[in-house]
Amino acid sequence: MLDINMPITDGREACRQIVQTYKEGKKIRMYLPLLIAVSSCCGEDELLLTMKCGFDYAFEAPLKNQTIQEGILPMLAIREK
Repeated sequence: MLDINMPITDGREACRQIVQTYKEGKKIRMYLPLLIAVSSCCGEDELLLTMKCGFDYAFEAPLKNQTIQEGILPMLAIREK
């Protein structure tokens, strides 16, 4: 889970680097990790830019407990299978 507006390396750049590392075969695990973006600016254009970087999902910050329970936890459970 990466914040899009991180100060040094923003979430989009971090996502690009993670995806590139896996594509180059420098895998730490067998599969590319589930990449989730969190942003306080989640307009449609912002969301499209975020998804183009390689994120699987994007959520608006601040995250609510309901979003975590109903949106994120089920994704993690599916990914573990």
